[in-house]
Amino acid sequence: MVGFLFSCDILNVFVTTKRVGYRHNLCFSFLSIFLLIYYSIISSEVILLKKQEELKKYLIKINNSDKYISDEEKVNYYKRLSKSYIKRFKVKRFIYQYLEGDGNELISKFFNVYSSSRLCFELFSWMANHDDVENIEFEFHLPAMRSSSDHKLKGSNMDLYYVKNDDIYFIESKFTETVNNKINIIPDAYYKERGYAKSQRGIYLKSDLLYRFNNNYSLVGLFPIFVEEMISYVELYADDNQDWFDIKQEVAHIFGISQYIYKNRKLLINIKNIYFYNVIYRFDNEISLIATLFKNKVIEFMNNYLNKLELDLKFHYDFKYMQDIYKDIDDNEIAYGSDKKVKDILDIYFK
Repeated sequence: MVGFLFSCDILNVFVTTKRVGYRHNLCFSFLSIFLLIYYSIISSEVILLKKQEELKKYLIKINNSDKYISDEEKVNYYKRLSKSYIKRFKVKRFIYQYLEGDGNELISKFFNVYSSSRLCFELFSWMANHDDVENIEFEFHLPAMRSSSDHKLKGSNMDLYYVKNDDIYFIESKFTETVNNKINIIPDAYYKERGYAKSQRGIYLKSDLLYRFNNNYSLVGLFPIFVEEMISYVELYADDNQDWFDIKQEVAHIFGISQYIYKNRKLLINIKNIYFYNVIYRFDNEISLIATLFKNKVIEFMNNYLNKLELDLKFHYDFKYMQDIYKDIDDNEIAYGSDKKVKDILDIYFK
């Protein structure tokens, strides 16, 4: 913190000494940027030390069985996850993102031999090495719905979020996970008006739904209709078969992405496209009818929503196979935090 304030003082010197000349100004500017990055790195190291005890607890909880990768591999992943990278002048580590996620990935899920989380990490983490990727984060927090008690509820987490070439990507990864959409009920909080709501301050609100949607009028006008359509699809087409497509989770993600767009709408002027991909492993099963119907309706809903917000960007939603993503990775691409090639690590899944 002291370092940050000191670097801010340098910036003030840069502004107040503008009359000295362009070269001096440029020198101060470069110095201030260097100091900001330097002190961010120092602060990050301190935070990492504080996390060590927490990491030890996670390691103890992971069972050493055939269900999980070896202890040696676990330690190697902790080293790779702890490696720092810089995006948007901030020092970041993937390990923080997994620790702060709501899915408790590092307790056991990440180290399961069938982990979609770890597979997603290997398919995409190498992009942190590239300058054209402006930002990249795993277990990305989306804005939450608000409860009528004035407390924010937990929002959904995307497996991956990254920004590249003026486009934003949201990725949900599926490997062997399945659900039964017939019994996986979409909560009524996403579409039902409950009448007047009383906030913690004792104020009665005109619309509980509007309050839960964080006063996002554009979303209140469109999202409940979209959700009711999805519920009707489940009633008509869902059966007891297990499906990788989780309609309840998809609705939560779309709500979160919609609120993310609303919250950051003034910062999205240079963004051209927003992509939401379900990245799945190609087994013998086909894309289900509900997944296809959802795809068509969500694109329609989101582009209507963007028009209401008067944002000149497009929303894309699709399913991508992990096998195709694997093929598109350069043969010489080096894995993040490793000296191995990405494909050498992934060959066990795809060959």
